[in-house]
Amino acid sequence: MNFDWNHYCFTKMDANNISSGIGLCHGLLHLGITSSHLNCYHIKVISSVLIDHPSLTSLNFSHNKIGDYGFKYFGKILSPLSCHFVSIDLSDNLIGADGAILFSLGLERNNSLVFLNLKLNKLGDDGCEHIFKALSRNSALQSLNLSSNGMTESSCRILADTFVLNKSLRYLDLCCNTFHESGGKYLQDRIEENYHLMDLKLTLTQISQESETYICQILERN
Repeated sequence: MNFDWNHYCFTKMDANNISSGIGLCHGLLHLGITSSHLNCYHIKVISSVLIDHPSLTSLNFSHNKIGDYGFKYFGKILSPLSCHFVSIDLSDNLIGADGAILFSLGLERNNSLVFLNLKLNKLGDDGCEHIFKALSRNSALQSLNLSSNGMTESSCRILADTFVLNKSLRYLDLCCNTFHESGGKYLQDRIEENYHLMDLKLTLTQISQESETYICQILERN
């Protein structure tokens, strides 16, 4: 038989078996399925046992093929008042703006999630704006990674308002998005009203050195 990576990808049967196993592991704390071609169908199956799981607090589904349809199920996972997930890593998937709409509704209501990694996705300005608006009402999330998501300076206007309204975020990674000098100016003008953010990463965003220096000074004050 010729070797083919497709022979070792995550299958529908795998999703059903994993789902059944998770339901039986009442003391499970962390679930990680990475680099396995996990797609939206698999997430639909697995999410059914994640919503009410009694002990799970951490999910890592990075480096997979999860798109918008699958992303919305994470919003459902976060929605219940009884949710106790504190960490979700969905970096390097295929998540775009459409999926962010329903996910953001769950994030807005959630009071447990502390760490969220969405780097290397396809959220763009529209998707990230949904996330930022949800953060204006969220009081739990402390660490957010949105690096390499195709944002431009238009996202900075919504983010600038988020700086004023959000009191919980401590770490924000926006590296490898294209904000230009105008976007950096938006952030510079509003970040001084935030007394909670400790670390803002802006490498390779094309903001001016002046804005970057000023933002660093504000973060040191915090």
